Formats: sequence, structure tokens, C-alpha cells
Amino acid sequence: MGDIAADITPEERAESVKMCRNLLYHAMKQLKHRRTLRTLHIGGSLHSGMRWDKERKFKPNDYYDFHHATAALSYCDYFLTDGPLHVLITRPQLDLERVNDCKVLSDPAEAAEAMRFATRPTKAVLS
Repeated sequence: MGDIAADITPEERAESVKMCRNLLYHAMKQLKHRRTLRTLHIGGSLHSGMRWDKERKFKPNDYYDFHHATAALSYCDYFLTDGPLHVLITRPQLDLERVNDCKVLSDPAEAAEAMRFATRPTKAVLS
């Protein structure tokens, strides 16, 4: 019995890749699927938001910031970060704060106030 991948023609592979892309594209149009595939949605959104903003230049540290943001937005109640990443996350085109129900704060005084008035134990990530 041969290797299954070796038995697939280039045309079949291309069609399979196309079907997978279409499946993800249509799934991400629905909020419930964005929440199910949070890390994929957040990572893709941050990447596309960065590319969309022609004035913002990618810095090597952005790669790590995106990973912190993906983890925080997926699993935490609060994400404390710097101003530029805050602006990117809360940009209306992405709206990752609302979609993931994670409050994003970049002002230290606002963050201290939010933590002070949290009504339940919270998970917060500082980036």
C-alpha cells in the first residue's frame, strides 16, 4: 500500500486546499464560529489589521505581542497592553475586544481601576 499523499494528483491537492480555504472563510463570517476558533480568528485578524494599516511598520516584537494578545483575548477577562496594540485590537474593523468579551486597557490608571472594581476573580495578562 502506497503513501496516500503520494497518490494525490496536484489538481486534487489544489482542489482540497481550495475547499479548506472556503470552509474557513465561510465559518469566520459567523460569530459563533469565530468564538469556536478563537486563536485562529484572532491571529488572522491581527495579521490582516497590521497589513491593512500602511502607516504602521512591523517590528520584530510585534510577533510576540500578537501571541500575547491571542492568548489573552481567547482566555482572559482583561488584557493590559501598550497603546498601539490597544488601538489595533479595538479598531472597528476587527472589534476583537467585543467579539472575545475581553476588556483591553492600555492606560495604567484605567487598568488599576478596572482591577479594583472587578466583581469576580479575573484573569488578566500584561503584555
